[in-house]
Amino acid sequence: MSLVSIESPKHCAKKGLNVHKLSKKLFFAFSAFFTTLLSLILIIWLILRPTKPEFSLKETDIYQLSLSGPNLLNSSIQLTLLSKNPNQKVGIYYDELQVYAAYKGQQITVDSPFLHSTKDIRIATY
Repeated sequence: MSLVSIESPKHCAKKGLNVHKLSKKLFFAFSAFFTTLLSLILIIWLILRPTKPEFSLKETDIYQLSLSGPNLLNSSIQLTLLSKNPNQKVGIYYDELQVYAAYKGQQITVDSPFLHSTKDIRIATY
């Protein structure tokens, strides 16, 4: 036969959970910090409404196309790019813009930093 013990509700209330007060405080602090951080990111995004810039190739010119030797092709290429920043409150600074054309492993690269202001359309020739 087993013993039955009847305990009062006061006795159960004194037991509580086996979680320390420090871990509760740390959990609350982490939750509050995480919630505040997410709220701040959401507010900044709602204010700025960032969108991606748009790029399009307007013109490509090939100059001085010449065949020298059986497998050697020389030319000069000029590209005209149109870039549009649709953002009203965000400017974009490009510290490196890589434009390249490749043919059989040969590559042309141009690096030119520029600032793309808000609601700006920029035409660049490389």
